[in-house]
Amino acid sequence: MEIIKQKIKPVNKGMAKQEMFIPAMLVFAVFGGLALGNYLYWPRDTQWIGLILNAVGIILFIFLYYFYRDPERNITAGEQDIVCPADGKIVGIEEVSDAPGVKGRYIRISIFLNAFNVHIQRMPITGKVLNITVLPGLLLPAFHKNAGTKNKQNIILIKGDITAVVKQIAGVLVHRPVAWVETGEELLAGDRFGMITFGSRVELFVPSSCNITAQEGDIVTGGTTLLGKYHKSVSEKKHPAEKGLKK
Repeated sequence: MEIIKQKIKPVNKGMAKQEMFIPAMLVFAVFGGLALGNYLYWPRDTQWIGLILNAVGIILFIFLYYFYRDPERNITAGEQDIVCPADGKIVGIEEVSDAPGVKGRYIRISIFLNAFNVHIQRMPITGKVLNITVLPGLLLPAFHKNAGTKNKQNIILIKGDITAVVKQIAGVLVHRPVAWVETGEELLAGDRFGMITFGSRVELFVPSSCNITAQEGDIVTGGTTLLGKYHKSVSEKKHPAEKGLKK
């Protein structure tokens, strides 16, 4: 099998910093306002409180800048490799009867992202975004066993040589997983397609015929860690990913 080294194209580059704008402005307004109020209206012997508020605000701003980082990634992958869609830790690999929006046996790979992971999600395969479904739900901790079915989430159906599904699942501290792509958009494996803020969870569904080499407990990196390989049948080559879609 030919191995290629590919630098990810800057699709959706800079979107993470746009997502950071509102949280950063909130931190600035709250802590800056409190510090200013302390200076103008509080007794002189409590001015040190304003210095503490300024320090806390600066620390939070630095954390936000760190959290919303979006490093460039290089991948080394073959044509039929499955690329990890997120940074984090694999907390579950199991076969399920159906994937969201797709019929047939699928393998579900669940990845938990803590607050210190890069929270950009990337395409697991090259393909077209066939559908994006936004589901309301709860805000259970992302590591909870029911978070994948009960939490607020985006479900992204991808049509390539195989059908893959990615779930962006909100955690207890976040209310809005974000998709930066639209239905019909075509992207390469490893391209950015969205992000979730703070602790969260990503689930990838691929056909059960795929050979998954990743294991539960693995620490993975989005866009660079290879989770396994898929196999193309003759029918999939003629009608990629349309076979098995739920009507």
